[in-house]
Amino acid sequence: MKTRFCLECKNFEDRNEIDGVVLCARGHEPEIACPDFQDRYEELRKTASKTRFCYECKNFEDRIEIDGNVVCDREHEPGISCPDFQDRRVDVFYSYIYWAYLYSTGKTIEGKDYYEKRFSRKLSNQELAYACLLDYFELGLEDSHLYRCWETVRKTYEEKLPIISKIFAVTLQGFNLYGGRVDLEKVFLDLLSSKKGSEEIGKEILEGHYSRGVRVMENEIVYKEVLALEVKLIKVRAPLIARKAKSGQFVILRVYEDSERIPLTLIDWTPNEGTITLVFKEVGASTKELGTLEVGDRVHDLVGPLGNPGEIKFCGKVCVIGRGVAIAAAYERAKKLKEAGNNLTTIISARTSKLLIYKEELRRLSDKLYIVTDDGSEGIKGYANDVLKSLLGSGERFDLVYAVGAATLMRTVSEVTKPYNIKTTVSLNALMVDGTGMCGCCRVTVGGKTMFTCVDGPEFDAHLVDFEEFRARIHTYDQEEKNILKLYGEKVSCKG
Repeated sequence: MKTRFCLECKNFEDRNEIDGVVLCARGHEPEIACPDFQDRYEELRKTASKTRFCYECKNFEDRIEIDGNVVCDREHEPGISCPDFQDRRVDVFYSYIYWAYLYSTGKTIEGKDYYEKRFSRKLSNQELAYACLLDYFELGLEDSHLYRCWETVRKTYEEKLPIISKIFAVTLQGFNLYGGRVDLEKVFLDLLSSKKGSEEIGKEILEGHYSRGVRVMENEIVYKEVLALEVKLIKVRAPLIARKAKSGQFVILRVYEDSERIPLTLIDWTPNEGTITLVFKEVGASTKELGTLEVGDRVHDLVGPLGNPGEIKFCGKVCVIGRGVAIAAAYERAKKLKEAGNNLTTIISARTSKLLIYKEELRRLSDKLYIVTDDGSEGIKGYANDVLKSLLGSGERFDLVYAVGAATLMRTVSEVTKPYNIKTTVSLNALMVDGTGMCGCCRVTVGGKTMFTCVDGPEFDAHLVDFEEFRARIHTYDQEEKNILKLYGEKVSCKG
């Protein structure tokens, strides 16, 4: 592409070749001259394919590549060139619709590897066009930008992008008639990830299934299973979270509008299905309330993925330890570390055998699996840290130990590994409110510094965590939680 000046738009445009005809992004035929910015023309012509406008610098910058990333001279990510120094967010659509045209007609395969890796499958030309436009709608720009831009270029692309044109047509139909807003991000995600065809989706748009403000099917529980006493697994439809989730991250949900916010670790996620898996134990009023929901019910709201992803790489020999309901999180990490090629030893523990979960899955996954119960009802009688201590005492060595569960478990594991100088990571289950670092409820001392579990963690170097402080903080509201649980029980009894 070369930058030219369009006399009709009074602006520079990256020229597009459509069926051999050079047009500006809006479908006009641009001129090579620039009457309003003649003094800048020679400079721009020399770097026509490089010059872009940087929103942060509010100026033109010759873009440079740093580790494959295009940034301006001040290392910002530049936008599209704009000699008027105006906000060009509206014009971003023109670039995306042009690339959608190139993909759908097979005129380019640039970026194909990126999209196929993102969706973990081969994509047709039409699907590449969908993926390109999904990128646009993920920017979250105003609907009015899209509607105005599409009306401008509709004649240029209507016949060349028939399916996409129909989607936009039904979207505009609802907008023009009653101001309806369509969640086009979800539309294009479903075109890529569901088995629905464009005709079916077009019909559902008209029926209001994709209307913003009416979250049809969003946050719906699609599967539920009881794993152990008071321990339940749910799969929730959350396609945007499923697509971006990584190991070690979590979500925060509310069952109803007036419910408490509950942080839950992501146990699994399936981008193609658009679902995430959560495992929880009914210990308080909020988790008991969550446990009453059935397949087909929806949680009121769900935000994520939150927190920093855990480090997944080849270490050599690793040991993953989990207790109780946290065995689910241990299984998730064990699976990822095994996929990275590590030799895997797993230790799972619970008060009694009836509270053990993911046993068979971990048996198949692990090179060695140790089952421990407090009462000796299954496996070794005792605690996980005792087994780990015994292994290390007999000469076994690990390049990484990962522990998740009760504060006492993580503290004792840390104490066992510290004399051996074994890298040990723990995932802290701190009290949380907003999950974005604003409230400070989840603060923890790590290496003598105050950190927030939600944004600095949830995973930390176990040898640096002040576990005494951490344990005191998570039990701060124990009495209040007991009172609320009692009130919840009375409320349920009254309803019964």
